[in-house]
Amino acid sequence: MTYSGTYETSHPVCSVLLRASIIITNYNYGRYLSRAIDSALGQTYPNTEVIVVDDGSTDGSRGIIAEYGDRIDAILKENGGQASAFNAGLKKSTGQAVCFLDADDTLLPRALESAVGLAVEPGVAKVHWPLWLEDSEGRRLGGLYPTEMLSEGDLRDQVIRSGHEGYTRSVTSGNIWSRAFLEFV
Repeated sequence: MTYSGTYETSHPVCSVLLRASIIITNYNYGRYLSRAIDSALGQTYPNTEVIVVDDGSTDGSRGIIAEYGDRIDAILKENGGQASAFNAGLKKSTGQAVCFLDADDTLLPRALESAVGLAVEPGVAKVHWPLWLEDSEGRRLGGLYPTEMLSEGDLRDQVIRSGHEGYTRSVTSGNIWSRAFLEFV
């Protein structure tokens, strides 16, 4: 089962067109990779770069990445784990807002358009959204993840008191991060 997309929301795009980065991390998920890349390239937010980090795949993923040519920035590295793939992509990226997309997930077309302006507000670390549950063919199964309402507002005190388990959050692909926050941590 994969997770996909975001709610279509009506948040206004900020008046200054900020740069956004989508970093797709992949390890042997070639069977899903094209859908993830296509969803990133299909964003309605126009000032978006797509970086695909392959973390030493052995399943033909690198051939799929090559098919996209200069429409994406590719990083082909030895296997080092997902955190090393995140870091390699972040280092290459230039966006003020950063979305880490798992290779077996997809984004709805307006995901970045809905979230970028919020993610770069002063004091904001991230914006998150629930994901549609899909099968391996991309068909929606009718549910969302997480099933609980996501926490909203300033969550610093909750995180300090209870750690990352102290609030309802989304999985990796359901977040867009402020670059300033990522560089701080």
